[in-house]
Amino acid sequence: MIRDLVIIDDNDLEVELIKILAVDNHFAENVRVLNNGREGLAYFEVLKAAGGKRSAPELVLLDLHMPLMDGWEFLEAFSLLYRDRFPDTGFCLLTSSVNPQDKLKAYSYNCVVELLNKPLTVRHLNFLTKFLAERGRLFERKI
Repeated sequence: MIRDLVIIDDNDLEVELIKILAVDNHFAENVRVLNNGREGLAYFEVLKAAGGKRSAPELVLLDLHMPLMDGWEFLEAFSLLYRDRFPDTGFCLLTSSVNPQDKLKAYSYNCVVELLNKPLTVRHLNFLTKFLAERGRLFERKI
């Protein structure tokens, strides 16, 4: 189980379904919801200002299509402003798009774990659990 999960998505129904899946399947202990990329950047700014007093999430589920600031814009800004500060935070992009270019673009960001099609399922959570466990072992070797 991961300690902190952040969901950045503007669709209330999908967010509620993800929260239920995450809690009922013991995927995440704490779930925070943000409605768009701007709120996401503000959240990471608060974490940065806290100077390690608050821990960064292990995983962010990020919708690609949102108002004000979409997932792509958020990823670009996060990569420039916060990636060095929060290297252990992974991103799983969520989309309803079937554009094959999205997958290529997603993997151009080294913080992206996976691009998954909505709706999120238990199978997706199992994949992410396995990936994060393996990634944790990789980070241990780097230290």
